[in-house]
Amino acid sequence: MEIRFMAGEMARLHGISKQTLLYYDKINLLQPREKCRLSGYRYYTLDQFEELELVLYLKNLGISLKEIKDYLDTSSIEERMEKLEGQEQLIQEKMEQLRQTDRHLKAIIESMRANNALIPFEMGVKVLPKRHIVAEPVLPPFDLYSLEVAIKKLINASLPDQKLEINDLLIFVEPKDEVELFKGVAVEVPRPGRAAESMPGGNYAYLYHKGPYGELPASWLQLYAYLDKFGLRAIGPCLEKMLLGAFAVADEQEFLVELQVMVE
Repeated sequence: MEIRFMAGEMARLHGISKQTLLYYDKINLLQPREKCRLSGYRYYTLDQFEELELVLYLKNLGISLKEIKDYLDTSSIEERMEKLEGQEQLIQEKMEQLRQTDRHLKAIIESMRANNALIPFEMGVKVLPKRHIVAEPVLPPFDLYSLEVAIKKLINASLPDQKLEINDLLIFVEPKDEVELFKGVAVEVPRPGRAAESMPGGNYAYLYHKGPYGELPASWLQLYAYLDKFGLRAIGPCLEKMLLGAFAVADEQEFLVELQVMVE
């Protein structure tokens, strides 16, 4: 007499749920040898252990259930090898994506660590190299909503050869007494591309603003007072570089923004 196993026992012996086994039956991936019309019970046989183990093995290789069904329906070794080679190529591509993600995360962590070590409200002049940027203008009335729209356009319009990092935003502003007008937004890119513009290198006055964004106009007043004190003149647009924002810190009192303006 052939040994039979009910669905629950078959599933338990293979470390899967009964619902999973019933789903395999539903999609015709692995059907029971018998089904009782009266009780609805499903019965599997000992020789089906190997079939289920093969399904689970292929699933552990990352192969989809549809592809597993196609694999099992393929009889020749050549065709099965071709399907496995396709899966191996897919795994290699996923591994490269993971390596890129790992490099990206490490760069973000290193940037956060370096920015966290900066001295709040330090001012000075430093030499910055020529920079390549991808930019998007902010449309009137140049308010916060217009800025957010420009940021979304910038990211959505990014090109495959220019990886844009939202954590390295440069915002072009026109400081007023108590408010700012946002004139443009940009992201630095490592190399020139079809959509990239260039910003000149040279001497830039800077200030590390710490605190809410609403207090930035006061920091601009401090930086311009510094320029007057040392006889410097601004010859370029006012830039705000996001260093530590909501991505890095939870409290807006900990926000860190670098104010930059080219001087002579």
